[in-house]
Amino acid sequence: MEILQIDNLSFSYPESPVKALDGVSLSIREGAFVCVYGLSGCGKTTLLTLLKKSVSPFGTRTGTVLYRGTDIRDLDDRRAAAEIGYVGQDPDGQIVTDTVWHELAFGLESLGFDTPQIRRRVAELGVYFNMEPWFHQETASLSGGQKQLLNLASVMVMGPSVLLLDEPTARMDPVAAAHFTDTVKKLNRELGLTVVIAEHRLEQVLPDADLAVFLEEGRVAFSGTPREAVRYFGNHPGNPMAEALPAAARLHARMGGSGETPMTVQEGRAYLASVLERAEAEGPGAVTAGKHGAAVSGLAEAEWAGTVTAGKPCAAVPGRAEMPGDSGHDRHEPGQAEALSLADVWFRYGQTRPDVLKGVFLTVRKGEHYCLLGSNGAGKSTLLEVITGALAPYRGRVRVCGEIRKRGKAPEASGRVTAMPQDPKLLFLSDTLREDFRAACRMGGVPKEMWDSRILDEARAWGIEGLLDRHPYDLSGGEKQKAAFVKVLLPGPSLVLLDEPAKGMDAAAKARLASGIRKLAGAGIGVMTVTHDVEFAAESADRVGMLYDGVIVSEDTPARFFTDNLFFTTAAASLTRGFLDGTVTVEAAVDEILRRCKGEPHA
Repeated sequence: MEILQIDNLSFSYPESPVKALDGVSLSIREGAFVCVYGLSGCGKTTLLTLLKKSVSPFGTRTGTVLYRGTDIRDLDDRRAAAEIGYVGQDPDGQIVTDTVWHELAFGLESLGFDTPQIRRRVAELGVYFNMEPWFHQETASLSGGQKQLLNLASVMVMGPSVLLLDEPTARMDPVAAAHFTDTVKKLNRELGLTVVIAEHRLEQVLPDADLAVFLEEGRVAFSGTPREAVRYFGNHPGNPMAEALPAAARLHARMGGSGETPMTVQEGRAYLASVLERAEAEGPGAVTAGKHGAAVSGLAEAEWAGTVTAGKPCAAVPGRAEMPGDSGHDRHEPGQAEALSLADVWFRYGQTRPDVLKGVFLTVRKGEHYCLLGSNGAGKSTLLEVITGALAPYRGRVRVCGEIRKRGKAPEASGRVTAMPQDPKLLFLSDTLREDFRAACRMGGVPKEMWDSRILDEARAWGIEGLLDRHPYDLSGGEKQKAAFVKVLLPGPSLVLLDEPAKGMDAAAKARLASGIRKLAGAGIGVMTVTHDVEFAAESADRVGMLYDGVIVSEDTPARFFTDNLFFTTAAASLTRGFLDGTVTVEAAVDEILRRCKGEPHA
């Protein structure tokens, strides 16, 4: 039985000549787990918001959206609020009260439930989500992962039949993201809850989906099962969203594998074991890319020959100088000039508050991309604010571009530092992107006659030249991220600080981001990125560090760092552990498999 019926749905935002959705038709049965994916700006968020009456955008809509046979717009407000739940990308965007318990009760109070019912439901949800340890905490004190779990619990306490999730794990560390996703899957399985989730990171959600929906320029380009989705991209090898598929499926496709496509790490390890066993049994030359057949990948052997060859860089990570088996090895000498140096840096928010940073030592060299990982609430964003001078440490030394920053006074070098905050909206102050970008050029001392040409060049490089006259707040999450990155580049900085730059980006945009960062590093600019996206770090960083309990507890090249980790690691590293240690990306794994199959030594 269909719980949601979408028929020929089209939507345009005010004054936009382009349709955000164009003739979308979908039938979603009750209890289904539906994964919606596509490039940034393809219409995912628009589609989900049109399924929830209270958050539907203003614009021109045609077609119908029926919930249990009733048009969404005709649902009474109480039923619409209680039966269709919505959780967005921003953990802070839905929290409206000051404490956890009050946030859980707020929706029920608004619906007019009596006190005994509210207490019973809140208690039940508190137990289910294991919130007792932080039940009385202030919502402002929670980590990003806790806030998003609270948002989910606050929706579930009203007993919805449909749960809409718009990239809910975009701001979570890998452990918190896996916990959140597992909770959603459990709700779907145990309660029969209908789940519609929009995601860029498909590793955790696509294998469990009943229905996979690929949106392209506002249209449904594909709708079917997850394995049918893999076949679709195998028959469209140039589609950039193919790089968002689970690592096991990508490895299988890269090797031209026949038979059923592996979707999970467990299935991928079984496939990899069979490939290596065959190579060992039959000797060098037994296995080559494409030799297994193209029934699943849809790629001919000739196409693979130009895509995957042993020992060469993979086109999936553009701009990277090298991608050998030991991917992301350190190219820099210890004596190379520093763009940033922190020595024994301590910081806390107020004299009576606990220390957030507890003696941080950190160096970022010129021409290096350094990625910093850590759990939600570990202090990564605080560290960036200390580096920019927005916060002052009470002990330790911060050296920026060779100049020591004294307390209360930023060095002249700080003018050559640009930073992209976790919330890109904080960078936009004007009514159009073009005006914001001109302000960035002015700040960097770019000659006025060069502003427009420089802006157009950068905008084209990021595929946002058509958005220059749009209001920044009207852009999708991924479009905002790309626009924010352009703005921090325009002044011509010596050190670039990025806080979650890959958040909300599709696979193609992340590849462009990696390429852009490599170009910056190649020009001698130091880049420090705070990220939860381990795949992005593995593919783009020269060094990776982990912040825990206020200090940098580990630093290494991506290959060594992610190989040694069990949870803060890539799906490819988990897939190849024990078989191809040191390969933390699918591309590196394919290269190493081909080396072994040719009888060549480990790279």
